[in-house]
Amino acid sequence: MKPLWERQLAIYFDAANAAAVLATTTNRTSGSEAEQRFLSLYYGPLTVIETPGVSGAMRRFATSLLGRDPATNNTELQRRSLGLASEIQLALTNASTLKLIDFSKEKFNYESPLFGPR
Repeated sequence: MKPLWERQLAIYFDAANAAAVLATTTNRTSGSEAEQRFLSLYYGPLTVIETPGVSGAMRRFATSLLGRDPATNNTELQRRSLGLASEIQLALTNASTLKLIDFSKEKFNYESPLFGPR
């Protein structure tokens, strides 16, 4: 379980960092790179390891990100970024006692038409 947990930890921190940069940066280059990284994680590695809570927080952040007016302030993104960090913290706390056999029990099955938990 240790290698999987370490990878999960790294991906979660990467996602939290990308969200934080997007929520706070005024630099277009940094923002563009962070957006690309966030969406790459959102549609890729996070789908392997995320819990329903982290998935929901990522979805809320992505919805706010993609629907925002870049000319306005980032208050909503900042709130969503903190929400994501809180969900990640909870997921990591809960994962610290999991056994490998239990790892996928609360994960989403993205091949399901409804994207529901397994």
